[in-house]
This record gives sequence, C-alpha cells and structure tokens, in this order.
Amino acid sequence: MMSENIQEGGEEKVEDPVILGFKRIAENLEKRYRKYEEISRFSRDITWESKRTISLILGYTCDKSVLKKAENRLRFITTNEKCFQGLATALQPQDKYLFLRAYTGGVQEFVEAVALYNFFKHRKILTYEDLLSQLTFEVTVDDTPESQAETKETLPNAENDSSEIVTEKNDKKRTVKFALVVPKTDFFLGLSDVTGELMRACGSSVKTPDFKTFLFESCAFVRVLHQNLSCISPYPRGLSNKLGTMKANLCKLEMACYHYVVDRYVCSMNFRFTRFSNDDYIEGDDSGFE
Repeated sequence: MMSENIQEGGEEKVEDPVILGFKRIAENLEKRYRKYEEISRFSRDITWESKRTISLILGYTCDKSVLKKAENRLRFITTNEKCFQGLATALQPQDKYLFLRAYTGGVQEFVEAVALYNFFKHRKILTYEDLLSQLTFEVTVDDTPESQAETKETLPNAENDSSEIVTEKNDKKRTVKFALVVPKTDFFLGLSDVTGELMRACGSSVKTPDFKTFLFESCAFVRVLHQNLSCISPYPRGLSNKLGTMKANLCKLEMACYHYVVDRYVCSMNFRFTRFSNDDYIEGDDSGFE
C-alpha cells in the first residue's frame, strides 16, 4: 500500500481519502480561525470608539453641545469600515451565528453608548427594535461561481436566509441588506451597564443648576430599568451579576435623593431659626414696653 503511494524521487503521493478529508478539515479550521481574529479586531475597535462616546456623553452636564458630537460619533461607528460596516462585510457569507462570541463585547459596549445617549436626549429607555434599526447595513458580496460554492459550503441554507435582501446586482457583484445578529442577552447586558455611568454622571453634576431634576430622573430611570430586567426568568448568561451591581447603583442614587431632600430641609430650618438668634438681641430693648 505504501509502495503505491510513493513516486520516483521519494515524494509521497497522497491518495487516501481519509488523509484528504483531514486536510480539508484543517484548511476550513484555519480559515475559520483567521475569520474569528478578523471579527475580533472589529469588535475591539467598536469597543474603543463606544467608550470614547460614553466619555463624551458624560460631559453633557457641563456642555450641552456634546450630544450633537455624540450623535456624529455613533453614526461614525455604524458606518465606518473599521467598525460595524467592516464587521458586516466580514460576516458575509459566513454563518451569522458562528461568530457571535467574537463580537459580543463590542455590541454590549455599543448598546451602552446608544442607551446612554438615548437617555440624555429623550429621557427614554432604548428598545430592541430601535437598536436593530441602526444595525442594518448594505454590503457588497461577490457573485462569482467560486464564491457561491464557498457560500454553500459555509452556509448551506443561505438561499433561505431572510436577513439578506438583494438590492442591486451585476455580473460579478451584488449588494445585499444585512441585519447584524444581536442576541437579546447582549442587549440586556449592555443596558445594565448604563446604571453605573448614570451614577457617575450624577456625581459630576452636583454643582449644575439642574442637578435636582437630573438626579431624580436618573434615579427613576434606573429603578424602572432594574424592575424590568429583574422580571426576566431564567436569567441569561451574566445577567445575575449585573443585577446585583444595578441594585447597588440604585441604592446609591436613592440615598443621594434622600440626602438631597433632607439636607435642603435641614438647611431651610437652620436658616429659619438663625434669622432670630441671640446675636440679633439688643440689651435694653424691651420691644416698646416701659
């Protein structure tokens, strides 16, 4: 058997189908590993840009014009080739559910940035539908027979994929609408991280004129968010730890509201009593009585 597989010159001619099958599997695994690393790089860039946007939004209490800059930065994250646009292109024609773990960190950080912007702009909780509307992209893919064969090998049910809608087609390329898969678990985890940023924003806005309004609105927002996320059963992956952190942040905000009301009441009472202190009494003044 071995003598049949050896050619002149000592080189081995591999004809065993088992060895060919293992080589094909090794090539597919190598392609998948490179694709995973590529998607992870996009996720790191999205995380970095989202953190910069969050830091920018937290300066809203001092500068009201930062929301416009934050809106432009969020639009940049969704349209830039190094962020979500490039991620959507890299996921074609791969299975959308195969690389979820590669970009879950970037999606969670982006959800936190968008939810924080939505609160500062509209004082509302970000919905899952609003998030998905921002993560729908138009990507250009090859329409050659080689790429179609690779697509069928990687994603056998690509023809029945409802997330891809062909909008334009020519001889070698076609443009499709691609909806990025965002698990609701990542959406919930990203929302839960907003509470910590709101707590820090309340601490940095103590000296602002609208501190009272912002403090009580933030406390009400965190309370509603905690109540809604606590109703989820069973808890998704990682949400139980986040709920403990949310509860701690809610307690801190409620304590801040309590101290604000009590301190104002005590200060008003002290002012009321010190207006007629003993320092104002003039000895010998009998208030008109002789």
